[in-house]
Amino acid sequence: MIGSKLIHSLFSQSFINRIKQFLALEMDQQFEIHRISSIERFQEGKTNLIEQDFHFIDSESFINQYLEIFENQCLFFETNNQKPKIIDCGANIGMSILYYKRIYPEAQIIGFEPDPKIFKILQQNLRLCNNDQIKVINKAVWHEQTSINFLPDEADGGKITEEGQLTVKAVRLSDYLSESIDFLKIDIEGAEHDVLPSISNKLKNVKFLFLEVHLEYNTSQKLENILSILRSNSFVYSFETVKNLSFKELTSPKNRKGFTQQLNIFAINENT
Repeated sequence: MIGSKLIHSLFSQSFINRIKQFLALEMDQQFEIHRISSIERFQEGKTNLIEQDFHFIDSESFINQYLEIFENQCLFFETNNQKPKIIDCGANIGMSILYYKRIYPEAQIIGFEPDPKIFKILQQNLRLCNNDQIKVINKAVWHEQTSINFLPDEADGGKITEEGQLTVKAVRLSDYLSESIDFLKIDIEGAEHDVLPSISNKLKNVKFLFLEVHLEYNTSQKLENILSILRSNSFVYSFETVKNLSFKELTSPKNRKGFTQQLNIFAINENT
């Protein structure tokens, strides 16, 4: 009781009410994340964590993306342009696009998602947005305009591969980079090694770049190629390791052979 009186004497009632609302929101959020985590993988569901009736197709993928994008804000960038131009390669179910619209409501966004099943969910989740400012395209990004083999995974790991049994259309990403782009996100599950070299001469038009890089064991040269492209275009960058092996795991040849390392690269063009 004494503690309660002391709190009320130190802080205004409106401030105390805001704190209570914040704590209640935090509890609701944790409860909802726990609820979603109890859903079996690869089952469709809905949540109000982001928008009313936001649809997802895999609980684990949703939680990972939500924590990474909305909690850790891995896609945040700061610009004076209140209508930034954003290209989202690998838009998935739309979480990144909704995040962009939250920080820049007037953003002009183009999103690419090749998986036809996921693309339908993406369209559902964007139904409440200003569609005049968002264009989503059911195609992959590639180094040429073509049709290509694609392997879906029912979550966020679908990729371009010769083993893919689904044929999807692909656009040449460089065609979309002829003008100034405030933010370019490339999350295309390994295809970045083919796409990034093809847009090297257009990266001068990009101010901020988020690049997810996938590396199989003993392919360090691929990472060096990517960094060389960034350096030659005056980008400064930092890394975040998303998936890695411990030293103990690395000593096992079996672990090394099947391992794919994932890095997030955050890059800023010093010339813009």
